[in-house]
Amino acid sequence: VRRAALYSNRNTNAIGLRIKGDALTIMALDQDTDKSFREILFVDHDGKDGTIAFNGNYLRDMLGAIQGDKARISFVAENRGAIITDDSDRRYFSILMPIAADFDAVT
Repeated sequence: VRRAALYSNRNTNAIGLRIKGDALTIMALDQDTDKSFREILFVDHDGKDGTIAFNGNYLRDMLGAIQGDKARISFVAENRGAIITDDSDRRYFSILMPIAADFDAVT
């Protein structure tokens, strides 16, 4: 997420997360400078495929507060809030609202 933030638009700081099967694609796009970022991570996934975008600063802060090795991001739709939890500390959870962003240009 920190690397993706370097390529995100300075106004929105948008970071996209696309889950398809066990592949999580982290995306960022700055249309002003035509820079883009795309990285694929393999994750445990037990839901529907989908794409959601967040303000990268908020996402980074919430993931940075997790003490364990695994985080869980749960969402049901791209326009509904996501719940972020720490698998090693069931007391920690955060709710992060998504933002509207288009990552179709990120290849």
